[in-house]
Amino acid sequence: MSNEAHEIKVIMDCLKALEKNTIGGLPEKIQGDITTHAFIAAGSSFIPVPGASAAANVANIWAMYARINSDIGITFSKNILKTVASGVVANLGGYVVLLGAGELLKFIPVFGSFVSAAIESGIAYAITIVSAYVYIKAITLMARKRIDFNNEEKLQHEVDEILRNDKEEIKAMLKEAKNSYKPQK
Repeated sequence: MSNEAHEIKVIMDCLKALEKNTIGGLPEKIQGDITTHAFIAAGSSFIPVPGASAAANVANIWAMYARINSDIGITFSKNILKTVASGVVANLGGYVVLLGAGELLKFIPVFGSFVSAAIESGIAYAITIVSAYVYIKAITLMARKRIDFNNEEKLQHEVDEILRNDKEEIKAMLKEAKNSYKPQK
């Protein structure tokens, strides 16, 4: 299954669990929001200051979660969204190590920034796509279990469970998303 087809399936599952209308463009809007934030993440790789693009990527994922929430009509506090975004990014293993290596290259004037951006852009794009998948899947699990969306500990628990139990699927999604990244012209 392609990444886009997988994303739409996850979104549709979430909307059904929330008893939301899946007709009328909402799944496509959510997918469009995810894609927009993935390209923002890729673009942030061009920030030449070491560490700044990593911080921008986490903030971008947090903003994406807030936008998804707005689309489907649920709310969590900003603090929990920041915590979840940071936790998801930190748990994506080897890809985070590659981002760190790219950040170190930025200490080499000019040349380092270009090499870093080339390495980081596809990885940041992939991490954003997979972060959306993990978040939407956690919301879906909460809806199916009828867990109150004001229960921030339960959201963190569901995210942790997904990261622990879906490692192979997440790894495959990261690889496919990175390979599908094409810079916009």
